[in-house]
Amino acid sequence: MANQVINTRSVTCSACYILEVEATDYVSGTTTIEYGYTNRLGTWYKLGDVGTITANGNYTFNIDITADLTVPVSTLNSQCTLEAATGLSSMSNFALRYNDDADITLSFGGFYLDSTCEAGQYTSYCMEVGGTDCTVLIEWSNDKNAFGFDYENFNFTQSLRVNGQVWFPRYPEENNQYTGSTGVNTIVSAVNYKVNDVRLDEMPEYIHDALRLGRIHREFSIDGIDYVALPGEYTPDWDAYRSMATVTFEVRKRVENNENDNC
Repeated sequence: MANQVINTRSVTCSACYILEVEATDYVSGTTTIEYGYTNRLGTWYKLGDVGTITANGNYTFNIDITADLTVPVSTLNSQCTLEAATGLSSMSNFALRYNDDADITLSFGGFYLDSTCEAGQYTSYCMEVGGTDCTVLIEWSNDKNAFGFDYENFNFTQSLRVNGQVWFPRYPEENNQYTGSTGVNTIVSAVNYKVNDVRLDEMPEYIHDALRLGRIHREFSIDGIDYVALPGEYTPDWDAYRSMATVTFEVRKRVENNENDNC
């Protein structure tokens, strides 16, 4: 049986979806639609059957992903199962396939979240309330309108708490020295900065969209300490299988007493 992939997308685990299909020009045969995922080794794993088509018409199928999260982690296939262990709840390698043995034309329409599920119930994500260890609170605001936000008429601060830390300081320096005619070396002025790496754990694209602009606001703080971000690209390191990325960028404290002027 030949199989054709008809939809590959990220889905929410512990949820239900609706698939809409239109069948035309039917002559004979049976088309079976199934859903599953391809693991990192390129092997297809089937989670279940969506339904069958044996005639012309408009079809609506319900897909309940909540019931199919029992595939062993050892097979390296189920993103839902793998991510459940880390508190995440999305499946980036979800796919729909159908066999093309039947003599028929299929048009695939909507594929969307069904908040009611089949039984009128919705299964929420598993949630665990814990502490804030290994997290940082990032806040930003501006005294002028910026990046499409009206800060002048609405005085507000944006904030996110994410997994990460401020660490690995380095100390760049500007040092102006003078050597006199007697051979005496004198420091005329010096400035030494403390620069830290901000390393944030895996986050989805929309969080990076916010932080890339948040860090270059005039008022930018991490855990209540005011910083300024050093110039440079904001470059996430993406995991292609999960659509998540870590990122590291450099900051220095907004106010430092780090100058020595002997003039």
